[in-house]
Amino acid sequence: MLGVFGDPALTGKPAGDDLREGKRTYLVAAAVEATDDAGRELLLGRLGDPELDEHGVARLREVISGSGALARTEQRIVTLTDAALAALSAVDLDTEARQALVDLAIAATRRSD
Repeated sequence: MLGVFGDPALTGKPAGDDLREGKRTYLVAAAVEATDDAGRELLLGRLGDPELDEHGVARLREVISGSGALARTEQRIVTLTDAALAALSAVDLDTEARQALVDLAIAATRRSD
């Protein structure tokens, strides 16, 4: 999500870079699956276009958001993170190691941008 919707000042890379690079992420797959024919054609036609400008990035973001893929991806991240945290609580680890892994999981998945 950060490679499509992230703030370049926070991510350190240009907005929409994952779209220009044509990365086939869960977010993109969810959008392709859920959008209408016109949205699918636009998304697949522009995905991987290194010349994609800011207007093009904005249009692809609209398709992704409008398809429900952004919300679906956010929910999947929550679900998988919760499952990982539950698994960590069930495994025999020393307290410090467990906390380090919990902190890492949270840092990797619960960012605002």
